[in-house]
Amino acid sequence: MARSGVAYEVLAPAIEHLVATLEAARGPAARRWALERLERAIELADPGSIASPLVARARAAGVDPALIEGREKERVASAVVVGFVAPGGRGVARAFHVVRGPTPGPTVLGAKARRAVSVAFAAAERYANRGGALRTAHFVPLRPAAFEGVRVEGRSLGAAALVSALSLLLGRDVWRGTLVIGDVADGALRPVGGVTTKVAAAIASRGDVERIVVAAGSLADARRAVPGGAWPRVVGVDGIDDLVRETLMPAAHRFRLHPDEAMEPVRKEFDAGWRRFRFRDQLPVFAYALEALPTTRVDLRVETLTLYGAALRHLGDPEASERMLRDALRLARSARGRTRVPDVVLCRLSQHLALTARVTGRLAEAARWAHHALRIAQQARLREELLKAHGCAGLVALARGRTRAALEHQRRALRIALEHRPLEARRSCSYLIEALGAAGRADDALERFRWAMRELPADTEDATGEAWLRCMTAGALLEAGRDRAARDVLDAPCVHDAVVQTPKPGMRLRRMLALARRDEASLEGLAASPVAYGRDLLPYLSLEASLNVLVEARLRLLARRFDEDALDRAWLVLAELRETVATNELLHGSYRALHAAFRTHRAGDRGERQLERALLEFERRARQILG
Repeated sequence: MARSGVAYEVLAPAIEHLVATLEAARGPAARRWALERLERAIELADPGSIASPLVARARAAGVDPALIEGREKERVASAVVVGFVAPGGRGVARAFHVVRGPTPGPTVLGAKARRAVSVAFAAAERYANRGGALRTAHFVPLRPAAFEGVRVEGRSLGAAALVSALSLLLGRDVWRGTLVIGDVADGALRPVGGVTTKVAAAIASRGDVERIVVAAGSLADARRAVPGGAWPRVVGVDGIDDLVRETLMPAAHRFRLHPDEAMEPVRKEFDAGWRRFRFRDQLPVFAYALEALPTTRVDLRVETLTLYGAALRHLGDPEASERMLRDALRLARSARGRTRVPDVVLCRLSQHLALTARVTGRLAEAARWAHHALRIAQQARLREELLKAHGCAGLVALARGRTRAALEHQRRALRIALEHRPLEARRSCSYLIEALGAAGRADDALERFRWAMRELPADTEDATGEAWLRCMTAGALLEAGRDRAARDVLDAPCVHDAVVQTPKPGMRLRRMLALARRDEASLEGLAASPVAYGRDLLPYLSLEASLNVLVEARLRLLARRFDEDALDRAWLVLAELRETVATNELLHGSYRALHAAFRTHRAGDRGERQLERALLEFERRARQILG
């Protein structure tokens, strides 16, 4: 390390020497000079680096307490303490961390140090399987102003840069007060010079060093610099796995230490699963959060249980969803929950209780929860939740055959979306179009579709928005017997992409295409529904896939193309649906009638009209649940 124009005590920082100078100062001028130097040193010190006894002495000597407290709270989760040897052989220990984007403050790394950091970043990207993630990253001092006029040189930053980079990429905090000394080469840590001096300086000048991690070849040198050899803990490591284990907190600690911050990835995972209609990979995230979040944070636990329950419903397991949401409800109604769970979480819980009750056919209960969500959103003035609550209430009203109420709710949801969340307006418009179709207003639905395509912005991150619009519009047109108009609406590249790539709209679009075209290719698309999306389907959307096969059977009956192969497929689906409909109030009766009609047909008494009517009734009931 080379320096120029900076007081060495500030750079070190030798806070103890400056506190002693202030305590010994006599006279106003000497005292003012000593106080200014000490306050400057505190401003440039790393957060948490000043030992508690020194903090108390500084306060007693006249340092502004707000200055000390402000600096102590500015901890950075990915910061690592780095040791240097300054001119004259004196050790220096300062905190560095990885930042993305423009370099904050002056560039302090020399050519050799930059190469070491570059190698460390490449190793971090490989380890985290995040190629290019650190393309715009820099390894910089936590207090750049302290390095004014300073040039840091050498390979000893490599291991520290690797730790800070992995902290960012893996989402795991660095253990507080971790000093890392070593170089990185070929995926391993290599010893560097001056280890004894650097360790001694870190212990002498900082109050936060709790663990010292060095390359295994430097372990003996590092331990010689620790007074008494007991504390801080000194370990030697060879590979990156050992380095990660010794320097980064397990992810659970992040939930316990920063629960609000740690909930952000949980929420993002849920949003990503909903937008892409793939929730399978999100379940471990929710399960882990429930295990790791502190029991005292009932608000976050209720929120996580709610998201978990919603994901299970989307995955086609409404019973498990019900259990999870009921657990959330019990916790929210507990003595602690009644005072700590915010309205926004209660509103979302009510919405998902409504939607899960809808899927299981308990429509009166679904309506009660939907209206409860609306009341919370209105009373608490939760704008975003009011949008969702109206959408939820509209879906429940439609399932109950209350088309006028469904239309009103979806209109209100669309108005809120247009005013506050325009990127979500296409989805809200889709639900309104669905309600218009159920009300027999196909012309209005088509006009609304044209308006949406013309006026509403597309969400570039969610390419299924247009596919949903076309799907719902085609459904409204098919309800009115306007097959040709439905075919025209479905004739778009986004429809093909959704059918191929995305299970949720893909299932619905397969059905719309078959109902509109009724050709062999579209019927085969229905027949392939249960296996079309592989692991992304089962048990996810099993009812939707089963319904498609039964719709295929009905269309083949109408076209007099109902062969033994189609009969076997339908019979297999009926067997698979037995458990699904056993406790479903809405589907149970129509399923029994359908099963009896198929048995009659298989026994040789053709009864095709009876079977067709039974299929149509079951389809109608299932659509009440699925939309």
